[in-house]
Amino acid sequence: MKTQLLAALLLSASIPLAAQIPNAGFESWNADTTVVDWVTNSSAFYRTALRASPGHSGSYALEGMVANISGYGIGPIIYAGPHGVIPYTHRDAALLGWYKFVPASSNDGMEITVSTFQAVTKTPVASGALLIPTASPNFKQFGVNLTYLTSATPDSAVISFTVIHGVGSDFPTPGTYFVLDDISFGSGTAVNNPAPATASTFALLQNYPNPFNPSTEISYQVPVTSPVRLAVYDLLGRELAVLVNETQAPGSYNARFDASSLASGVYMYRLEAGTFTYTRRMALVK
Repeated sequence: MKTQLLAALLLSASIPLAAQIPNAGFESWNADTTVVDWVTNSSAFYRTALRASPGHSGSYALEGMVANISGYGIGPIIYAGPHGVIPYTHRDAALLGWYKFVPASSNDGMEITVSTFQAVTKTPVASGALLIPTASPNFKQFGVNLTYLTSATPDSAVISFTVIHGVGSDFPTPGTYFVLDDISFGSGTAVNNPAPATASTFALLQNYPNPFNPSTEISYQVPVTSPVRLAVYDLLGRELAVLVNETQAPGSYNARFDASSLASGVYMYRLEAGTFTYTRRMALVK
């Protein structure tokens, strides 16, 4: 009996707990707006993260809501882990989960990004991003496929969920919201990507990985044939690199930015496509 018990304990100790996303089913809350083991930008002044019920499974899920502050939309920013980073030592194919998405504007989209890396060496291992532009009032499964940059094994991961802006605005639309539940790592082969094959709106996604060293991927979407210019700038507005400068057909695109020659710091990248212009920030950490 003692031998069997010891074997069971050793087996359980060998199971990699780092594969688990804490509170992945959103069942644990300290209050209606304070979810355990996740970081949100919800505050006493505006609520962007709420407890939703019922969940896809279990009693609860997490709702990310675009708050209304004097007519401007403050989008939800949701990170897995009590400090926005989780331990992770696997090389799974995808991040999986269940979602609802109810946009108050057809130009808003739900954005999911994933990065895995080695924290000590600051080495990116894998990354993935997904833009969901269409409404889904009922729970639907998503899959964010991971692209591996090296053969290394990661020790950490960053998972984020947010709502991107409407066209022509730096702010998402108040009232847009999504609901999340049952987040996990696994295989992406059996999960359909809910994004359409052709882009339905202009969009510039957050680069991944972010922070990065020394290179990162920038994804964007073009719904109609347009002249496209994607450039990188420092915080003083000086242009450092032009990644794309051509006319492109409708579709989703990726551009790689190599910052080997730059110092650690925060940089900006701007997409100009037709009448659409949008700027995001990214962090280089060497």
